[in-house]
Parts: sequence; C-alpha cells; structure tokens
Amino acid sequence: MELLPILEKIAVPRPNHSQAVRETAVFLKEFLSSFGIPFTIQEFYVRHHHALLQGVTFILLSLLALLFIKKQRSLPALICVLGILGVITLENFTSFHIVSWVLQRPAENIIIEFKTPDSQQEVIFAAHFDSKTDMLDHIQRSVFVKLLPFMLLLGIIISLLTFPGNRLKLFNNKLFRFISLLGALGLVIYSLTVFLWLGGYIFIDKKDQSLGAVDDGASVVALLNLAKNISQAKIYIGLSDVTILLMDGEEVGYQGAYFYVNQRFKKSKIKETKPVYLINLELVGQSGTIYYSEKACSIFVCIPSDTDLKKKVQAVWQELSNIPAVPKSKTTDDSFTFARVGVPFVTIGNTGEKGVGYAGFHSKADNMERVDSENLTLMTLFLNKMIESFHTGNLNQSIR
Repeated sequence: MELLPILEKIAVPRPNHSQAVRETAVFLKEFLSSFGIPFTIQEFYVRHHHALLQGVTFILLSLLALLFIKKQRSLPALICVLGILGVITLENFTSFHIVSWVLQRPAENIIIEFKTPDSQQEVIFAAHFDSKTDMLDHIQRSVFVKLLPFMLLLGIIISLLTFPGNRLKLFNNKLFRFISLLGALGLVIYSLTVFLWLGGYIFIDKKDQSLGAVDDGASVVALLNLAKNISQAKIYIGLSDVTILLMDGEEVGYQGAYFYVNQRFKKSKIKETKPVYLINLELVGQSGTIYYSEKACSIFVCIPSDTDLKKKVQAVWQELSNIPAVPKSKTTDDSFTFARVGVPFVTIGNTGEKGVGYAGFHSKADNMERVDSENLTLMTLFLNKMIESFHTGNLNQSIR
C-alpha cells in the first residue's frame, strides 16, 4: 500500500475546534470500509477549547489575586491562587471539568479489533488523528511548565504573608507592599505567557497552522496499513488479540484516550481475563532512529514505561535495522491515561535529526517535507514484527 498519498489526505490542519478533524474521521472510516475492515465507533463529547478556557481562567484569577493583595485582602487572594491550582488539577486529572465544559462538540474514537481463539494477551496499538498549532512548541513550552509550581508557590506565600498577623516586621509597610505587589504582578505576567501557550492558537492564521504530518498523521497511516495487513492475513497475530485505536482529542488533554480508558477499565463490568499491553505511536515518520519512552507524564506526574515492552522494542528494532533504539526520558501523550490505570505501556516514534528532533511540532514546520518515507515504511514493518514477537520465544526467528 502506498503510504504517502494516504498521509497527504490526512495532513491538513485539523485542530479540535475545526470541521477538518471531523472530516478526517470520516475519511478514516471510509478507508477502512473500502478494505472491508470492521470497526466500531465510540462516541463522546470533546471539550475542544479545553486549553483556551484554562488560560483565560488563569489570567482572571491571577488578576484578582493581584487586586486583593493590593488591598491587603489576604484570604480572597489565597483563594484565587489556590483556585488556579484547583482548575489545573480538576481539568487535567479528574473527570470534573470546572471550566472547559462550557464548549463541547461530538467526537469519536475508531476501534478496530482482531480476535483470535484462545488468545493469551491483547496488544493495543494507538495513535491520535487530531492536530494542534501553538505559539510555542514542545521544547519551548516545557520551560513554562517547569515554572508553574514555583509561580503558584510564590502566590501562596505572598497571600499568606499579607495576613495581618503574618506580615514581616523587618519590612516597613510600604516596602512590604511593593514586594508583595511585585510578586503578584509576576504571577500575572506568567499567566499571560501561559495563556499564549494554551490559547494562542486563536490568533494563528490557517496558512500558518500545523499539518500534523508527523504529529500524529504518519502514526495513523502506519496503523491503517497494519489493520489492512492483518485483515488480509499478511500478518500472523498468533495468540494475541490486536486492537488498533485511532483517537480524537489528544491535543486537548488526551480526552479521547481518557474516555476509552474510563469506559473500558473503570466503568465496564467486564473484568480483564488476560494481560493488556499498549504500544502508543507518537512522532512516527520523521528522520532518525526509533525512540521509546522511559516515562509518560502530565503536568505534575510521571509514570514509568513497562520494562519488558521497552526490551521488546529494543530487541525487535536492533534485529530489524541493526541500529539501537534510543530512550526518550519522557513523553506527554495518550499513554499517560493507560498508565494511570496500570496498563503496561510504551510510546514509540522516530527521533528526528539534530536541530529538528522533538522541536517544531504544533507549528507549520510539521508538514510533509518533514516526513521520511523510508522511515514510515520501516515503521510499518517494525509493527508487524512487534506483533510476532508476542507469540514467539525467538526474536531472531520472528523477524526473518
């Protein structure tokens, strides 16, 4: 199957608030139907301006904190700062969506399942088909993520110190007020930066938006090819059930993955009777070798990847390419939602060359020119061999 023409169909700006992401879902379903590949649809609602609404809330609460600190109203100031922490926690780590519920749209995950009699395990291959454009790429925004705990701590300390009984006596009143206001102003300036990171996409013209070719269009194409090969009996899945999961809403807080995980592992009354493993695809199809994640992270939490899956990735890739796979210290992707409920996981992708690597995503630099067609083809072969490695004890034999 020619992979690049399919990727060209997908590689258009398809942010969660656009019609294009829904049209992409239609294309994927039509593609699967054209090959007679059965699939099911999992419908849910995605909060498509999840980041924007958090950014606006962050600004409003920090401005209120500044106002209350100026007026030496300590308790309301503390409530505002803790409110920022509360919004971040509730929106990103629970099912209680305190602000983003205001704007929602229908969305769907596409689930392709291949069952085998007497299976011993299930292997889930996952990727997301939405895209995103930001004012900051992954590396640039990481600086501001690291600052978040310190800025919130600063706001809490200032609020506490402005309580009448806690004011530092070594400052005279004017100096203390100046220092307090300066710290609160720093929180406001930081919140404006966070707003541009979270919600700046509303200012970006369509011609400057990311095509999402590598993040994560190429991964989706690789999994479409995998599904076609399994359905045409070109891949022997042995004693493994194979699930291919194409998800919406990854770029707005892993919402599609959260819904799938909650429905299957939390709310379902059907108990898992065999091991389930996740191999998540992210940044597939650019240049470089294969990487595997050491951890999956959200804002405040990181969870280690499965050791056996990492070893399997290393062994299969080494035998296939004679090039070592490269560990990536952490990823922020859909695998985090599976990790939270104890599913063994690993995220894989291509490293990119020096000077490009993980930078340039969520921008127009993620286009078809970034795609390495040979790596995309090689990844599809790698996925085939990963399935085989689950039902043979001899990796050398499995990849001949």
